[in-house]
Amino acid sequence: MEAEDHHVRRSDRSTARSPAEVLNYRAVLNSRKKVADFVRNFPVTGSYLRVLFVDGDCGLIDSALLASSDHGVLAIDGRKVLEDAYLIGASAFILVRGLKSPTARLPMREIDMAKSLRALSESVNVFLLDYIVIDGSGEKGLFAVRDADRFQND
Repeated sequence: MEAEDHHVRRSDRSTARSPAEVLNYRAVLNSRKKVADFVRNFPVTGSYLRVLFVDGDCGLIDSALLASSDHGVLAIDGRKVLEDAYLIGASAFILVRGLKSPTARLPMREIDMAKSLRALSESVNVFLLDYIVIDGSGEKGLFAVRDADRFQND
């Protein structure tokens, strides 16, 4: 089962918003802790991959659930993510991976996919700032951040 909340843009939002949306709509996501806290506001459990599009100051522009299963994560289209980032004016994006359990491990194919997406993103000047893995016990970063001044490692 794939995700259903793909790319909800500002112009497409209804006037009724959840409390989490209202509080976090212009969240500044300049640390892993802030990203993890923000993502925990969404009602998705289990395995997922979410993209957070941000501006030059790490202010949230948009968020989308890319996949809601382990299989779906490996099937995402990185070029589509970059196209969406360009169309909404994002200067960067953060990928957040949710795992079912604290002992779950990422498959090597997923790590390779993330590395190739990072290289592709740099070639078009829309940067993958981080790939954050969140499990039931907390969060851990998979890749070093691209720009430590813009994205603090806490």
